[in-house]
Amino acid sequence: MQSNIVDKVTLRQPPNNQVGYYVKNLLERVYLESGKVVEFIKVPGARELQMAEQGLLVGALARQVGIEKQNKTLIRIPLPIFTFKLMQVSNSKQCAECKLENLKLINQLC
Repeated sequence: MQSNIVDKVTLRQPPNNQVGYYVKNLLERVYLESGKVVEFIKVPGARELQMAEQGLLVGALARQVGIEKQNKTLIRIPLPIFTFKLMQVSNSKQCAECKLENLKLINQLC
């Protein structure tokens, strides 16, 4: 008799934005390849670590380097899901020396 039981893992729902959609899709595909289905639940980010420590979530999404030192049950997977670089763009005619504290955010210019 064939079993219909599927291994399920639970993670915090990523934010509803392009990066969140990418992370969700990627995690669903990776877990599916290992025979598991991901259940995403809405959890405040502040509770995520506590729930992972309690075994209610299988992991924590997008946390800073070193978080595993404070949370001994977490094991960092050293493969980034995504990376990014910030670039400062400035106009010397608008901000003189263009010191960081003199720059406006892009959304403040519009």
